[in-house]
Amino acid sequence: MSNSRLWIGLPTFFEIEGNTLEGVFRKRLTRFSAKVEVGGKIVECFLPNPGRLSELLFHGAKVVLKEVFASGRKTVYDIVGVHHGGTVVSVDSRLLISLFMKP
Repeated sequence: MSNSRLWIGLPTFFEIEGNTLEGVFRKRLTRFSAKVEVGGKIVECFLPNPGRLSELLFHGAKVVLKEVFASGRKTVYDIVGVHHGGTVVSVDSRLLISLFMKP
């Protein structure tokens, strides 16, 4: 786990602030949740993208998680990226909203 900034490369770069760590994707549960192996344990994570993403999220794919602590949450981690083709690809559909909302 690191408390550094992670940059996800797209046509532009998005900064992910806060604690990030890597895990191994195991299974999609619902449109917004998945099972990920983190430190030898299987945990349920929030997936902020309802798309299928089957070409990116398959059993064994290396994913980037962001630690999120908030009251009322059922999960501790958000899946924010997945390693694909030598880069980290964003799977957080909320990032596009923040891109257009910034001054």
